Amino acid sequence: MNSSVKGFLFVGHGTRSLFGQSQMHQLFVKLKSMLEPELCALGFLELAKPDLESAIIALSEQGVEELVVIPVLLFSAGHAELDIPTAVHEAAKRHGIARVHFRQPLGAGRELVELSGAIFRSAVCEENQHCQSCCEGKQCCETSYLLVGRGSSSATATQAMLEFARHRHKLTPTPWHAVAFVFGQKPSLSDGLQLLRDSGQPTLVVQPHLLFFGSVFDQIRQEVMRYHQDNPHQRWIITQPLGASQQLANIFYRIATS
Repeated sequence: MNSSVKGFLFVGHGTRSLFGQSQMHQLFVKLKSMLEPELCALGFLELAKPDLESAIIALSEQGVEELVVIPVLLFSAGHAELDIPTAVHEAAKRHGIARVHFRQPLGAGRELVELSGAIFRSAVCEENQHCQSCCEGKQCCETSYLLVGRGSSSATATQAMLEFARHRHKLTPTPWHAVAFVFGQKPSLSDGLQLLRDSGQPTLVVQPHLLFFGSVFDQIRQEVMRYHQDNPHQRWIITQPLGASQQLANIFYRIATS
């Protein structure tokens, strides 16, 4: 009996930022190369092209009968639990794909924690040559950090973010750390930045826990710049998002093929 033709659909949230869109496309190119000769497509939920329907049509036209859907998202909330499944099931039915399987978003796995920690260490050590010894797994002295999540009304996503932060602090201990959210949860970004400012350390790191550049990152950066201007005696560092690194591609590859 012949097995059905399988295809992999990577679903990005979407952003108006052309740089953020480019990062998602770069990540997809890596994943497509790793999954060859399997059929793969990329679709965005909103704000960018191709949309989900176009991606599913492309896979259907290549003979795909079984679809594996990988949300390129950090946590499971409304998009992963409702919006993506609804849109994918409806489009798959319209285009003759009978079987659909969904993978989970990234969550708080060890590899992602390590990638986030590496971004933090790199940013701190690039700014302060005296911190080199701290990158050997010791406490990052004279440094406080604020891990900033986008925020969600989902209690599950919020708890996953807090769990991620607990694992991160074990990997990158500092004298002070906290979590803040841009939307929907407390402490707010503004409250978190005030606490960071008042933490008493000379080096203050703001790490947006985001996949790619976009409007949320821009909002965080603007707030950090304002605090930096008002507190020039402190060293303020904002790290990059997780981005389109090979390490992140490896994590999504394992999710896709699990």
